[in-house]
Amino acid sequence: MALALFVPVVTLAVLFGVASLSSMPPGGPIHWHPRLTIVIDNQTVTVPADIGIDPSLWVDHSLDSYGMSGMAPLHTHDASGTIHVESNVYHAFSIGDFFRIWGKTFDPTEVLDHAAASGHHVWMVVNGATESPSYGVVLQDQMQIEIVCGVPG
Repeated sequence: MALALFVPVVTLAVLFGVASLSSMPPGGPIHWHPRLTIVIDNQTVTVPADIGIDPSLWVDHSLDSYGMSGMAPLHTHDASGTIHVESNVYHAFSIGDFFRIWGKTFDPTEVLDHAAASGHHVWMVVNGATESPSYGVVLQDQMQIEIVCGVPG
């Protein structure tokens, strides 16, 4: 009987890209750690600790049913830029979901309420590839996301 339960769980872990069963939070198949860096006018902006935990940094609650008790499914524990994606079920969470939880925005003309000055642009670098800013980028474990507002180099 134990083998019959183990095989489907391992199969789900492989299908959903979970590195190991030990990386799953209790009750769910996702525990990932993408990293976010925000640069405005050549200055790195600190991504605060406790986004999705501290009520003042947890604005949108539309994804709460996917999270753990007392935390949004996308949250931070420190100011390192590491986003903790911890969900009780698989869901394709996006960088836009994280910004909505935080209550902040970015788009082609601004980042964190900082408007791109004349001659400046907003762009993203996702795992080394430059692309237009998009809320639709789906988060993955160990993904590197940089959102930049400035003069393209």
